Amino acid sequence: MNSIKKMNKRIDEREQEIDKLNNIITDLQQENKQLKANWNKLKKRLTTYQILHRDCKVDNLKNISKIEEKETQQKEFIKYLEDEIKLQEEINDIVLATGFEEILQKYRSIIGDDK
Repeated sequence: MNSIKKMNKRIDEREQEIDKLNNIITDLQQENKQLKANWNKLKKRLTTYQILHRDCKVDNLKNISKIEEKETQQKEFIKYLEDEIKLQEEINDIVLATGFEEILQKYRSIIGDDK
């Protein structure tokens, strides 16, 4: 009879251990579920950030192109004014040449190209 009591006691201990393990498994499953939910949220945020980054990159490239175009236009205008100044100096129209020179200096100061 004593051996049956010992066996019953061991069975009870094992059942308690199994209950503890089942509780641990349940806790781990809940934690895993939360981690998966967080992972999915992070994936969505990453995708959103990637889209925003791509859009910003495209906008930056467009802006660079516009800036380069404006710089080219400014250089062309400066070249035009310089050519006009030379032309007016060649035909001895000092008043007009001086006017163009003043316009050129003012334009350069406006665009930050003070030479």
